[in-house]
Amino acid sequence: METPRTFKPPRRAARGAALSHVAVALPETRVANEPIAARLGVDPSWIVSRTGIEERRAVQPGDTLADLAARAGQATL
Repeated sequence: METPRTFKPPRRAARGAALSHVAVALPETRVANEPIAARLGVDPSWIVSRTGIEERRAVQPGDTLADLAARAGQATL
């Protein structure tokens, strides 16, 4: 799977709770607009013009949201 992206905001003195790290884990599989456009009978550029989406990610069979959450959590440590 793709390496999770992380972002570490600058530390600030504050009261209460604060986020110290944020991470994202994305599935490896990329789904382009072409197969979706073919199924809908439209041009792939039509999807981009309406949604701004050029590709999306999809999990493989057997992968779960918990797997992605665990990878993102590990990336914050």
